[in-house]
Amino acid sequence: MTFEYANPEAILADLLPTLKSNEIGHTALEDFANFCSVTGCPKDDKWAKLAFVWEWTQKQEVEARAAKAAELIGKAVGKMTPGGAD
Repeated sequence: MTFEYANPEAILADLLPTLKSNEIGHTALEDFANFCSVTGCPKDDKWAKLAFVWEWTQKQEVEARAAKAAELIGKAVGKMTPGGAD
């Protein structure tokens, strides 16, 4: 992925195809449109859209790491309790 650093539309074009929907089925652009509706942010502000989508991706990555950590902790706790899983 090569970014054209002065071109938010090009960065979004590279970034958006790699994203999945969130836990409630919304895409980053759907959430951005909702954010703009609530806050009054202009939907055509390319830099605001890029900042929102970038933060949206970071949130997804943190949630994925937290889910993995919870899974590993659950397995470790299960092994420490009598009759726990192997």
